[in-house]
Amino acid sequence: MIPIDDPRSRFGVAGDRAFGGSGQQGVAASVSVVGEAVMVIDFGTSTSSAALVTGDRVRLVKEPGSGLWSWPSAVCRDGDRLLVGTTAERRKRTDPAGYRAEFKRDLGQQAPIPLGDRDYRVEELVAALLTALREQAGEPVRRALLTVPASYRPGDPRRALMIAAGEAAGFDDVELLAEPVAAALGPLSGDGFGIGDTVLVYDFGGGTFDAALVRFTGAGREVLGHAALDDCGGRDIDALLIEHVRDSGGDSLAEALAVPADAPRAVRMRLGLQFADFARVIKHQLSEVDEVEDFVSHLAPPSRVDRSELTALVAPVLARTLDCCHRLLRECGVVPAQLAAVLLVGGTSRMPVVADTVARELGRPIRRPEDPDLAVVQGAAADAGQGGTRVLRAMLATPGRDRLRWKGPAVSRLARVLTGAGEGYAAGESLAVVRDGDDRLWTLTAPPVAGTIREWTVPVGAHLPPLDWSVDVTSAGPRLRFKVPAFARIFNIEPETGRRVAFSPDGRHLVAAAVSWARVWDWESGDTVWDLQRNFQGNMYWSVAVGPDGRQVAVAGGPGVIVCDARTGEQLYALDHPDVINDVAFSPDGRWLAGVAKDGVAVLWEAATGVRARTFPHELTLYAVEFSADGNQLITSALEHTHVWDLATGNKEYLVDRAGWFALSPEASHIALANSSSLTIVTADGEAQEVASVKAKDPYSPTETSWVRPAFSPDGRLVAAGKGSDVRIYDARSRGTLRELGTIRTKTTVTSVAFSPDGRFLAAACDNWIRVYEVAEPVDEPE
Repeated sequence: MIPIDDPRSRFGVAGDRAFGGSGQQGVAASVSVVGEAVMVIDFGTSTSSAALVTGDRVRLVKEPGSGLWSWPSAVCRDGDRLLVGTTAERRKRTDPAGYRAEFKRDLGQQAPIPLGDRDYRVEELVAALLTALREQAGEPVRRALLTVPASYRPGDPRRALMIAAGEAAGFDDVELLAEPVAAALGPLSGDGFGIGDTVLVYDFGGGTFDAALVRFTGAGREVLGHAALDDCGGRDIDALLIEHVRDSGGDSLAEALAVPADAPRAVRMRLGLQFADFARVIKHQLSEVDEVEDFVSHLAPPSRVDRSELTALVAPVLARTLDCCHRLLRECGVVPAQLAAVLLVGGTSRMPVVADTVARELGRPIRRPEDPDLAVVQGAAADAGQGGTRVLRAMLATPGRDRLRWKGPAVSRLARVLTGAGEGYAAGESLAVVRDGDDRLWTLTAPPVAGTIREWTVPVGAHLPPLDWSVDVTSAGPRLRFKVPAFARIFNIEPETGRRVAFSPDGRHLVAAAVSWARVWDWESGDTVWDLQRNFQGNMYWSVAVGPDGRQVAVAGGPGVIVCDARTGEQLYALDHPDVINDVAFSPDGRWLAGVAKDGVAVLWEAATGVRARTFPHELTLYAVEFSADGNQLITSALEHTHVWDLATGNKEYLVDRAGWFALSPEASHIALANSSSLTIVTADGEAQEVASVKAKDPYSPTETSWVRPAFSPDGRLVAAGKGSDVRIYDARSRGTLRELGTIRTKTTVTSVAFSPDGRFLAAACDNWIRVYEVAEPVDEPE
């Protein structure tokens, strides 16, 4: 019996790219849900900002009361409702008891916050601000990405409170992203960071200080570590400045600001608010001029503060931030000399003394975002735009045959069920949402065949088994069993020779590369959807790959790769290379496109843009390329060896001393290698031990032909490969000698094979024809 399943989709994105430069945005992995809006919110201690991200479009959300991109993080009670932002600021002098700002620091405390005669939990105030931002977006928004301080580590209850506040504001799905990590992805003033750069993000905000070490890699960015101070921010500098102004003002200032003992509490509160505003104005002016003279009130004598006084006041605060940075560097095993730069973000980092002190202490170049106040929200928008929704497509587990399984990140829990017990689902439909240890969300989708949910064996909120979620849900989808192969359909490609054949992820289309064109057919009707005529200056097309979301088709040949819109055939971009590209593959999340070339070079491109991210040098001509199931490794093969590379670092992890065409099993546990001497299945690890094989009788005989381009069935139970004019199908679970289940005689030379996503059909590319055979049939009873 063959469970129906989703094939291992491929995927692409990358290039020799600078991240975060002017006009550029950093990259984050995953598959976007096209057209679904994401509200990105940087909830700050003093101010907040938001952006609406839809596809590749980013729109900052303007604050209606001021017309600015930054909203004051303030609330003021107005009867039964809460005013927020500038509207709340304007009420604070008339109703200081009903006003509250900078409540971010209070998140997690048990004591409520009184506003007038009513108490509020801190998360209620947060939710009020988030609600206002959401409503100002002007359109329905279901998903939110909230930035949080680096001190909110996994397990910190404040993370759960932020998620709850987002849900209370009307968002169905709420994700979190560390503020300094987001800042590293924002647009920079000047050139962006390059691959291999390690950057220290120095995020000095209004209420907290955050630091993060971020390394930019071919796979996007890697967070080496982060640290934070919850009680160190711009408002602490304001408090020092207020104390300094009071002390230096002497008796005359004290007399002018004296409040009678019997004065109402509101009078004292107004004075405190007035002094805080005064300190902020002084601080901001001293970033531009050397001395400031101003009045706390019209009755007070003038107060003078110069930049040297402010520098002396903030020295202890800056020392604490630098101690935090040095501690982070030590914990990560990084010395300042290894830093490409220090990125200053956050409103408080605008102070000249900050840049001067950090540069002197760390001895590294100082970089700034285009707008320090918006760096976090802009970087988070880049993450949301590139990241989108992380999709995990289901496989049908073996044994069990009617149990869905997913391979996902560790430390994950079931967040929300979309299709409940007893409900049917369509092929590829979203079934549930999972939250990982970093509070990023993953959507679990059905395989490419309909079914019915029997039960969710893991309750909502419970943790899932590490990595391999094989017990989450059972499905009553149809079962399949192997049958004697029967001819199903033929696609005439005369006078061409088929080189590579593939199905679209939804099984609706068949895609093939021939000598002088690539073509997409509608599987049901057999009609041509579109074709791509040769434009490689007389050279041939060699391979084709379909993106995991079915929206892109990559056609490889010589020299280069053409990427087309899968629906229309419109060329999206062309990728140049000095030599013939023999094979291409998309990564499972759709982010990367990899190609291997005749000149022995493997190239990684960014699938969305075609930007080159990294190259992997080899000594011999390369024939095949594939990604691991988790997308972290790249597998390439030449005549003598198969290489496994770490995608993030570009380092070779291990080498399999066998080569030829290869295929990776759906669960990524085995590799099938096909060459002139044998078809062999080996374990997909550093040992690469042989599991089973079938060898040629005499590999050197002119009558013997090589096995070519093997393929696993979607459930991993079958392996098929072309051999001369035959397609041989074997039991992939064999031990020792592969057990042959069937042979298809095509009468013409076979160049590649591919299973349909539902496992029922097997396509073979041959001379002049693409032939499709039914190799499995539905059954009602167990095998």
